[in-house]
Amino acid sequence: MRVNTLITYARILLIGSFVMLMATAKLPASEEEQLPTRSECIVGANLEWNSGVTLAARRGILRRLSDMIADENIDNLVAIRFQEINEIYAIFSANCDQKDEVFVSFIRSAQARDNSLPVVRLINDQIEPGPDTILAYGPHWEDGEEPALLALPN
Repeated sequence: MRVNTLITYARILLIGSFVMLMATAKLPASEEEQLPTRSECIVGANLEWNSGVTLAARRGILRRLSDMIADENIDNLVAIRFQEINEIYAIFSANCDQKDEVFVSFIRSAQARDNSLPVVRLINDQIEPGPDTILAYGPHWEDGEEPALLALPN
């Protein structure tokens, strides 16, 4: 009887050790856990205006486009920024491999509603986040942690 008890305890100890080992082992991250970088989620485009469109008219057109963006529920769009009046940047929180298609689809829809919108040409290069493009932070991206503010001298 005592041998059976020892065998039972050994089995329990062996199973418990295996369970603990599996629980503490680092499992490979699934694709869902891997976050994209912000640059992987940014799309940019150049706005090509007709030469006869005044600066005031361009600003009005961009306000209308901004209103259309606000009214539209664009999947995973976090932020959009007009740089000067000649570039537009958007950053998405997910499905970043589809950012160009989503952005182009929205722009075509907007152009169909407002024929005064300029020609929009996608920027094919990878776009880095920054003050000259678009800045956004958040948990959606691998590099999304907002930098700490620097202390300014007195």
